[in-house]
Amino acid sequence: MIFITFTDREFTLSNDQECLNEITTFIEKAIVDAGISKNNVIGIGIGMQEAVRNSNSELSNYFLEDLISLKEHLESNLNLSVIVDIDTRTIAVAEQILGKAKGVDNALVVKTSRALGLSIIADRHIIKGSHGVAGKINHTHFKKGIRLCDCGKTGCLGTEIGGNALLGDLKSAIIDGEVSIHFSKSHLFDYTYHDILDAASKGDELSIKLIQEQGFKLGKALGNIINILDPELVILGGEFVMVKDFFIDPVKMGINKTSQINTAQRCEVIASTLGRYLGAKAGACMLLKACDMIEF
Repeated sequence: MIFITFTDREFTLSNDQECLNEITTFIEKAIVDAGISKNNVIGIGIGMQEAVRNSNSELSNYFLEDLISLKEHLESNLNLSVIVDIDTRTIAVAEQILGKAKGVDNALVVKTSRALGLSIIADRHIIKGSHGVAGKINHTHFKKGIRLCDCGKTGCLGTEIGGNALLGDLKSAIIDGEVSIHFSKSHLFDYTYHDILDAASKGDELSIKLIQEQGFKLGKALGNIINILDPELVILGGEFVMVKDFFIDPVKMGINKTSQINTAQRCEVIASTLGRYLGAKAGACMLLKACDMIEF
């Protein structure tokens, strides 16, 4: 099994034909650039943020305006088998096969990147729920808030944690008069959340503060879930892991705030070892698992 990763940090997922064509072209180019014959590719695994079901009850339909199934479109254009699932769930599969969840019966796999996601492993099975969307921690109600979630409600945890939320936190902080040598009021709309993560890694006090506040909030939410599910392990993945203890230590503090002491003491909280850009590995692991070609 060979993993070859191509990354486009400028890509933005949108619900239109142009984005669909961009995804198709990117995959075609990745296969060509990898120097692999298409005859040697058994299929494509794709993790999608907030993937939803189509009329065939498959997690593959994202481009709803034209009723285009991503799965069917790619299979038709690439002449390859395609499996699509929620990105955090594909990451959990990768953790079971290559990462810290291997051999673990009960675990929570958390992804904190642009958005927040959760996958639940119970008795070594990844819980999907009756409609395939279990684990939506980002839509749990956290507090009375003013940020509108894409679900149409306010107060969702996903509006408080993740890259999009981090950008909002930075803008609010700078407007309120907080200072940083890395960020200025005149360029607020030019920054990405990657800039904040990078600044924290360089010791920027404001960036560290904002990330720690998010970590503590996430920990408080996870503490409640730990009380319910009693996992033995919580794996923190996604791009926020690049700042390591600046994020992970506050998560642990938040967990201790809301979870029962004995339960929290039996649950280890660790960072994923699979790296920031594990999407290719996760998609491949999901595909191989579906084909019964890999053990976990």
